[in-house]
Formats: sequence, C-alpha cells, structure tokens
Amino acid sequence: IIKDKNMFKEFHIENFENSSKVLEELLNNSRVEVEKLLEIKNKTYKNFVLPFAEIGEKINEFITPIFHLDSVKNSKITSKVYEECLPLISKYESEISQNENIYTSFKNIQSNEKSTLSNIQLKVLENEIRDFELSGCQLENNKKQRLEEIDLALGELSHKFSQNILEATNSFSLIIENFEDVKEIPKSDLELAKFEEDGKTKYKFTLQMPSYIAYMTYGTSREKREELYKAYTTRAPQNGEIIEKILALKDEKVKILGFKNYASYSLATKMANSEDDVINFLEELGNKAKEKAIKELEEIKQIAKEDGIDDFRASDISFYSEKLKKAQLLVVDDLNTRQQEVHAGRADVFMTDYPFAKKMLKQTSWAKLISPNSTYHMTEYSWAMAYDDDKFYNRIEEFISDIKQDGRLQNLAIKNELEQIIRLK
Repeated sequence: IIKDKNMFKEFHIENFENSSKVLEELLNNSRVEVEKLLEIKNKTYKNFVLPFAEIGEKINEFITPIFHLDSVKNSKITSKVYEECLPLISKYESEISQNENIYTSFKNIQSNEKSTLSNIQLKVLENEIRDFELSGCQLENNKKQRLEEIDLALGELSHKFSQNILEATNSFSLIIENFEDVKEIPKSDLELAKFEEDGKTKYKFTLQMPSYIAYMTYGTSREKREELYKAYTTRAPQNGEIIEKILALKDEKVKILGFKNYASYSLATKMANSEDDVINFLEELGNKAKEKAIKELEEIKQIAKEDGIDDFRASDISFYSEKLKKAQLLVVDDLNTRQQEVHAGRADVFMTDYPFAKKMLKQTSWAKLISPNSTYHMTEYSWAMAYDDDKFYNRIEEFISDIKQDGRLQNLAIKNELEQIIRLK
C-alpha cells in the first residue's frame, strides 16, 4: 500500500545538460546534513538512522533517472551527462561508505537499542553495518584511497562496456525485401519492421530485443536468421579487454578487503553460506533439468529434419522451438484464452463443444469450424439443484418432457442452429 502520494516523483529533463552541477550541489548539501547528524549526542534509530536513509534516498531519486535515461535512450548528451556525474557520485559514495564516524554511530545504536527495535529495524542496521565493513571503512587511509580509485575505475569501465554494446547494437540492421522470408512473422511485429523505399516494401530487423526475437522466432529464412544471430553474439569484441580489466580490479578490491576471491565477497550479502553451496545447487539444478532439456532438443531437431535440416545450428533453436510449441497441446486455465491464442496465431486450433463453436462462427469473422466425420464425444448438459429437492426435480422433468412433445425444444434448436445435437426421445 502506497501511503505517500509523492512517492513517484516527476523527472524533468529541461535542464538535463547541467545535471552534474545540480548533482554537485545536492551532494554538498548532503555532506552538510550528514555532518549535522553526526553532531547529535544521543543518536537513536529515529533521529539518526531514518534521516540518514532519507538523505541517501534523495540522491537516488536524482541520479537514478539520469543513469536509466542513458541506458534506455542513449545519445551523446546522455552519455556526456553520465560521464560527468559518475566521478561525483562515486567519490561521494566512497566518502560516506568509508566514514568511520557513521559506522560507529550505527554500531552504537544497534547495541543501545537492540531490545527495543523491531526485527525490520534491526535488519536495516545489520545491513548498513555490513555494507560499511564491505566498503573498507575500517582500513588504513592508503587502502581506502585505493578502493575509491578502483570503484571509480569500475564504474567507468562498466559504462564503457555498455556503450560499446549499445553502439554495436544500433549500428546493425538487416534489410529484407522478399516477403517469403517474413511471411510467418506476426502482423504486429511485421508492421514495425515494414518501410517503403524506391517504391518497394521492405522490412528492417535490428539487434534490439523486440526486433531480434521476432525474426529469430518466426523468420523463415535460415540464412537471415544465421546472419542476425552472428551479428548479435559477436557484438563489441573490444569488450573482451574491458572484461579482463574489470576482473583484475574486482580481484584487487576484494583482496584489499580481506577476501580470497570475488565469489566469497559477493556471498557476504547473499543467503548461500559458501561457494560450494552455490556450485552444488547449480549442479543439482542442472542434473535435474538435463534429461528433459536433451529430450526437448531432440524433439526440436526432429522437426528441423522434416525441413531437410541435418546440420542443426544455435540460430535454429528459437524458430524450431516455436514450431514444436505449436505442434504440442496447450492447456489453458481460462476458457477465453483458447480463442485468444488461436486469433493471435500462437495456436492453430482449439477443441470445444458444438454450441460454443456455432457461437464463435456468429460472433467472429476469423473463426472456421472443423467438424469431425463422426461424433467425437457426447456432452451431457445438466443443471444444479439443492439435494433432495424432489419437487423442483419433478417440475424440471415435466417441463423438459412438455417442450419435447409440443415442439418448442426443436423450434428453439432450429432457431439457434443446434438441431444436430438435441435428443427428442
């Protein structure tokens, strides 16, 4: 339940290019506010922990949309603003997370109020103290300085990695002119890909997820799928060097913090107790899923063989997985889902009773009835009534007998085109 109507705040981009200046002012004000909190003599959860959290929340409310905007709507401006803001926020976070006075204040509050705080409040304190320790607040100044440098470098490398992926994704497009190569793609996806050039209708597919998935799943040209797949899986090869730098810096960071490797550092904030726990869980999961996965892969390959494909490739998986899915029985919980799946092209046919089939023919323009050569199944129609209500039961039986004999049942059946399924005797 959201009690604060102002919880979701508007993000204004009118002054977006000057975001770093606004952020710098916000961080300086936050530094002053934190110092004021540290001057409190008798610190409590209410007068220290909560206001401290609110200071951090205000910063997050400002910086998160900037980083998000650069991720989802990247441009030279968003990238420039990101790069200007990153060192500011990185330096501030290092200052705060390595501040021994704040750390000591949390520890004292935890000790003094342990018996009066709720479990949630104690968990908040526990997590805050843990995060301060994982940031190196108890280390010597030279090690703190090196951690600050590493965190900034990791932030810059991470952003560069994302930028390389984004640029590679945006620079590729696959143009298709032959409708046969796109004929099985759903209409909504096809409309997004369609454009006119030199009097011809063409189709453009990119490495952006909606476009990529549409062609890999429904595109009928195996060569085009292979081309798209290779373009996607080989994006930004220069990131290999960045990955090596990130790994080296992370290893250096955790060694400074006293961990033997990054995995053990990562587990400090997770439920698993050890690296062996994680490995054992993954192996157990893999062993349980492997047999089923092999069976499904063989089924997919068999469908591909029906198209004459013996050299099954990774780029074929999505396309033939979809074919396998359509070839299998789909069980749905909601009756209305049946016709929705067929109408959307995700299923070819659904089974229903005769009255509903006739209703579908009347109410839709796309439905077609496929009738079996002989009766497939007899459906007994009935009604619900209170137990041992003989008077009501006898009246119903009398009514049904009457309408059978006087022709009303047959007339209603003819009117609704259901005469094939009524029994008059």
